[in-house]
Amino acid sequence: MVIPGALIETILITIVAVISALALSLFIQSAGRHVKFMIVLAFLVVTYSLGKVFHLSTLLLIFVFGIILNNLKLAIRGPVGQYLAADKIEGELPTMRVLTSEVTFLVRTFFFLIFGYSIDTLSLLQIDVLVVGTMVLAIIMASRYLHLRIVTRTELFPGLFVTPRGLITILLYMSIPAGQMIDGLSHGVLFFIVIATSLIMMGGLMNSEDIAIIGIPVTEETA
Repeated sequence: MVIPGALIETILITIVAVISALALSLFIQSAGRHVKFMIVLAFLVVTYSLGKVFHLSTLLLIFVFGIILNNLKLAIRGPVGQYLAADKIEGELPTMRVLTSEVTFLVRTFFFLIFGYSIDTLSLLQIDVLVVGTMVLAIIMASRYLHLRIVTRTELFPGLFVTPRGLITILLYMSIPAGQMIDGLSHGVLFFIVIATSLIMMGGLMNSEDIAIIGIPVTEETA
């Protein structure tokens, strides 16, 4: 059954993420300042490997892992609080965020270099790729319009154009098993969406003021 299986996987992901986050917190609290960054990277690799071993969604596992690290006071309760000091550990989080942003920039740069190298430009000229890609792009823009108009009730320009699909979209697409791929959603459609949304965002921002001034949040997908 799909629902119980998804529920069990979610519970396992949460358990593994909590254990990993608490173990990392213990090491950060005990280790010297000069080795903490290596510990963080090592735990990220171990957590990712555990997800692979138990056939869990590794991206979701790392995501939950990050949420728990940012909310340690909710996880460090009861007997656990005798061994871990949430305030002391949270003092190290700003440095960890700097490390994460630097590593993210490096990984994203090389990832998009490989992505550009792997693009088959001829696939972008296929009729089915253009039709499906345009339909998906229209859905993305329509959902963005409804979000800005109904939910946040903010100005449409240039927020309407800040809807790029990037690294996360590519990773999620590449993680789909071959047997569960939908006919018609080829790599060409993915390339079309990534390129089209990036060009739309570039055009929108070139004719607007500073994105931070207008109040549009800059996330990994909009960076």
